[in-house]
Amino acid sequence: MEFNNFRLNVALRVLALLANVFALLWAYLRTDWQVTPLVSAAVLVLQSIELVYYLETSNRQFAAVLDAIAARDFSVNYPVDEKGKSFDLLAGASKRIMLTLRQLNSERAAQHQLLEAVLEHVSSALLCIDENDAIIVMNQAAKRWFGVSRSRQPLALGKLNARLPALVREAAPGETQLVKLVLDGQAQPLSMFTTRFELLGRRYSLVSLQNIRDELDARELESWQKLIQVLRHEIMNSVTPMVSLSSVIKQTLVNEQGQLDVSAIGDEQARDLLRSLLAIEARGEGLMRFVRSYDSLANVPKPYFSDVAVEALLQRIELLLKPELEQANITLRIHAEPLNLMLRADIQQVEQVIINLVKNAKEAIGARKDGRILISASLNREHEVTLTVSDNGAGIAANELPNIFVPFYSSKKQGSGIGLSISRQLMLANKGHIAVSSEPGAGTRVLLVFRRAG
Repeated sequence: MEFNNFRLNVALRVLALLANVFALLWAYLRTDWQVTPLVSAAVLVLQSIELVYYLETSNRQFAAVLDAIAARDFSVNYPVDEKGKSFDLLAGASKRIMLTLRQLNSERAAQHQLLEAVLEHVSSALLCIDENDAIIVMNQAAKRWFGVSRSRQPLALGKLNARLPALVREAAPGETQLVKLVLDGQAQPLSMFTTRFELLGRRYSLVSLQNIRDELDARELESWQKLIQVLRHEIMNSVTPMVSLSSVIKQTLVNEQGQLDVSAIGDEQARDLLRSLLAIEARGEGLMRFVRSYDSLANVPKPYFSDVAVEALLQRIELLLKPELEQANITLRIHAEPLNLMLRADIQQVEQVIINLVKNAKEAIGARKDGRILISASLNREHEVTLTVSDNGAGIAANELPNIFVPFYSSKKQGSGIGLSISRQLMLANKGHIAVSSEPGAGTRVLLVFRRAG
């Protein structure tokens, strides 16, 4: 019968060791034997070594299991050799640990495959870069863009494009930036979005790059088409009466033979000619003003960013515009919540945009007796600062709303059509955006979104 019980094996070895000690003492004290004590002493040493080795067997087996875990080999289990209940519990616990680790490893591999599938599904170029500008992860789109045939990790970011390291370091986290990179020998407009995070004590940057050339080309073409329509309308409105009046003047001053003849011109015709010339002059000056308005639209000043206290900003605008609005029987109210709101922008340009919007609201209200304008400030879900200018004026027709930001487009007879266009350019320059919603007969609401300071 094979004895595998640990306690029984230890007990037998201890009894044998004690018996050998008794024999050694008896032979040494009771007899004159010389060889027997020496042999007993040698056997005693061997028994002690064997006992220690046997006792350490379980430790070696457990150490082998831990070494396997360290080497990420989860197929090794603590051996079950019927040494006793305590060792059976240890073997069972070892088996459960290995099973859990195998399951976690499988889940980790599955999540890695899912992440790789997601990365490859995205059409944008994605790069994960460490603090030393080494590329840790890049998807297939990025490899195609930068001509990387195989992934040699880690690859230096500067080898993809010499400008990329500086662009990534200077990028503001959580903001979309427009950059230009030379890809395949051509300058390509790209939208770059950067996120920074820390993992296991190391800092990383996740960068997404999207080629927006086609989108920009489409929007540019659409903008040109709308602008050309407005220019054509404005120029034709000016040139057509000028040509008509010039034809009348020619018929008055030139005879049937095509020669200048002023002999038959009476006082009444002379006054008509003068009025015609004055009309042509006035229309020509109006056309010149229209052309000069390009300068104000094309030369938007560069913003100087600072932290702006929203409540103080609204109070200044209220103090500035309230007397003028009261004369027009229009009530102006401001509201900011929370009171300590701070935005990041050029304060002068923000004031200019809000003043333009309030004046537009005043014109939309017109002679209405219960005119109201509200300027409110708050935080949206993305923790951006929003300023809203709303009125109860005439509103904007649904067919006119898509064109309100087109340069020189105006539904007002005396409007230049550049106020909202300039406001939109100023908002873009300040890293914000503007949106308009309106209901004819009920009023208009203009939303301004800014970055939050801090």
